[in-house]
Amino acid sequence: MEASRSALRFRTIAFSLVAALASVLTSPVGTAGAQGPPASTVVIVGVSDSQTGEALQGAQIFFPALGRSGLTDGLGEARTTIPSGIHRIRVRFLGYVAVDTSLTFVGDTSGVVFRLPRAPTTMETVEVKTTSARMKDFEMRRTIGLGRFLTADQLDKEGSRPFGIVATTKFPGLQFVTDTDGRPHIASVRGSCGAGTSPSEAILAGARGGGSGGTGGGPTGSTGSGGGSGSGTTPGSSGQSGATRTSFGSCMPSKQCYVVTFLDDIQLDSADFDLITTWDVAGVEYYTGNSVPPRYRVSGAACGVMLVWSK
Repeated sequence: MEASRSALRFRTIAFSLVAALASVLTSPVGTAGAQGPPASTVVIVGVSDSQTGEALQGAQIFFPALGRSGLTDGLGEARTTIPSGIHRIRVRFLGYVAVDTSLTFVGDTSGVVFRLPRAPTTMETVEVKTTSARMKDFEMRRTIGLGRFLTADQLDKEGSRPFGIVATTKFPGLQFVTDTDGRPHIASVRGSCGAGTSPSEAILAGARGGGSGGTGGGPTGSTGSGGGSGSGTTPGSSGQSGATRTSFGSCMPSKQCYVVTFLDDIQLDSADFDLITTWDVAGVEYYTGNSVPPRYRVSGAACGVMLVWSK
């Protein structure tokens, strides 16, 4: 009898344990979800200078996939709420290297600090050129195209060469000559340039006795001067020789046809061009015949006119 009671008591205890265990296993999860990771998280993003540690105010924080963005405050921080998980984040600030990365954001609050290095600043070389009023006139005449021109770029390539050599090689019809005193000149290859001499030159020549030369064997128009009249190459009986009384930049018969040269609108002696340094020249113009601009049609212009403009 006692044995049967013990067996009954054991079965009751065992059933109670099984029932209790079944109750635990089959009961619905009530508060378990509240103990898992939250569905959203508050993100605090800090941005500072990588070298100085200074907080960067106004840095842009952007989550591309979420379409959310913000700017850092005076403490270099930005706050926003996003879903928990892995998200792509971009951090940008003017003058600094941008960051574009993916991070995991979980928990009630997530914090991340970006220390941005400064971006190297490079600027393209900018060449500033100013154009003077006289060079504007140069460019205007070059556009019209009546004469021949050398620009600053062309002259820079010839900078190591004497100006006279550059001019005679770049402009056709010119030659480099020396007078009896050994002074250099730029001359036209026309040789005798009596034809085409300007009216003022003809009047000047006649006044010097050069307009009524004799019939000797020499070229017409002697170098005589004063009231006398020469024949051939014999000077007149009085006065100095024509070599010392030739008009400035003249283009007389039986003489070399020296080109008239202007430097920055100042007329030079025909031998002074040798003082010009090619490196210092910004532009050159050369005209012949009717192409000579009216303001430069001076005595001797029939031999050609060269306008030189300094830098």
